Amino acid sequence: MLQLQQRDRQVLRFLEEHRAITTSQTAQIFFNGCKISTYRRLNQLEDAAILESYTRGKNKVYKLPGDRELSEHDLLIYDFYSWIYSKGGEVLDFKKNPH
Repeated sequence: MLQLQQRDRQVLRFLEEHRAITTSQTAQIFFNGCKISTYRRLNQLEDAAILESYTRGKNKVYKLPGDRELSEHDLLIYDFYSWIYSKGGEVLDFKKNPH
């Protein structure tokens, strides 16, 4: 049985709020840019049926089981979100569709 780590819980909270994340976005936001560790852990979470994945363009996208797939446009918005982290910033509040 897979033991969930603190970082796994952070990824799952992100998915609860935003519904999807790509491998490269996960690496930038949660793994300090380390793609090998990101691939390994996301695959372990998928093998344990904690996550599901699909392909959108060239990206492997992860989501919670039962959630719908997001459009390429929605995923592009999260590229900007992850870019902020890659530059050393932090997102305090993120509204995809502000009213």
